[in-house]
Amino acid sequence: MIQVDDAVGKIVAKDYRAADVFHKKGIDFCCGGKKPLSLACAEKGLDTEGVIADLTEALSDDSKANTLFDNMPLDELARYVEEKHHAYVYENLPILKHYVEKVARTHGGNYPELLSLYDVFMETYEDLQFHLQKEEKMIFPYVKALVKAQKEDAPMPFSPFGTVANPIRVMNDEHDTEGDRFRRIRALLNDYEVPRYACMTWRVMIQKLEEFEKDLHQHIHIENNILFPKAERLENLVAMA
Repeated sequence: MIQVDDAVGKIVAKDYRAADVFHKKGIDFCCGGKKPLSLACAEKGLDTEGVIADLTEALSDDSKANTLFDNMPLDELARYVEEKHHAYVYENLPILKHYVEKVARTHGGNYPELLSLYDVFMETYEDLQFHLQKEEKMIFPYVKALVKAQKEDAPMPFSPFGTVANPIRVMNDEHDTEGDRFRRIRALLNDYEVPRYACMTWRVMIQKLEEFEKDLHQHIHIENNILFPKAERLENLVAMA
């Protein structure tokens, strides 16, 4: 049963269908995943009991797929994030860059918010791919090595960064930065409302940015609230073995 003091990230970690409810209500379950439900609702002016009712209804609908990432082996979870969410970013960032550049160039003179959108998006474009590469080259291989060491009762794998908490701290900070950027993007686009005068490229850009933000929230949630905390716990277990 969901309680008012449950952290929103943990609610999603237990049952991923909660993510859709939080997304519709504008509740941040990734970067803001440590907030209790009551506080997250208060910040959005939402009735906590009403949100709990919506969550209970969504989570009791057995017709929906219920993917429990919390139960997935850690090496498989790292592989899932890379193959699904990282691949999504690599594929869609260049496409979005094309749309954002074209719309800013064509309409920015009359709608300066599109020039601001271009500036914010380019920060994401320049930083996010490098962020993913750091995860793929440092954290994910180390997580897989930890899982292998635990299975084989082997010594601690070599770590060039000390404890895994060190790169995780950096990744969490960068996640917060991306969360802030997409809140700015959402504000510049009036909550992704499509203007009646928008051309087709403009409309597609808005739809794809909203889709990208939703995937980013799911991606960050899995890492912040499941993968990273479990990696730290696993490292401690292997070290004590």
